[in-house]
Amino acid sequence: MSIINTIIVFIIFILSVIIAHMICSRYIYIGTFSGILTEKLTVWIITFMILAIAAMKLNILKFDDVSEGKENKKVSERDINEYKKQIKDMENDVTSEESSEDLDYYDDSDLSEDSDNYSDSSEENEYVLPDSAKRKLKKSDLKGLSKEELRIARNEIYARHGRMFDDKKLQKYFDSQSWYEGTVPASEFSEDVLSSVEKKNVAFIRQFE
Repeated sequence: MSIINTIIVFIIFILSVIIAHMICSRYIYIGTFSGILTEKLTVWIITFMILAIAAMKLNILKFDDVSEGKENKKVSERDINEYKKQIKDMENDVTSEESSEDLDYYDDSDLSEDSDNYSDSSEENEYVLPDSAKRKLKKSDLKGLSKEELRIARNEIYARHGRMFDDKKLQKYFDSQSWYEGTVPASEFSEDVLSSVEKKNVAFIRQFE
């Protein structure tokens, strides 16, 4: 109840007391004290209710606070629901961004590197001696190799530099290797293109053929 309504109720109370007293003073009551008091109290209650109803009918006394409170409560609940919806949308956006970042992390470059590594590993398996261009060979590297395999291993060193071969069987073998690109005829090939390690390995393998 607002302050204005409180004041109006108080005024109605005072008026009802005055009017009830005026009405009761016109009559002479006979009986016990409690009975007379009950009758006067009844007159006052009736008078108060009539004045209160009249004030409400004339819109002097209003009880809009309750409805306003309900309306404010509805607005408040609506605001809370809207706020919860916004929070949920923000959480979904964050989740989407995190998912997007995870996808970006596994980019094509990683897959490309893995593919290159696999390709290199596959090519190395095609060599008899994969490291013959990188390090000096030992007897243990040649152990278990046949004469033909030693011959191929020695010519692998030349084939890496694009040398072509007059021996058709040897040429056919290297043509079947994915890493081989024959671009230099045998007559035009110079061993000067070989590194010192490769030259030593060629001479070393030839000792066991």
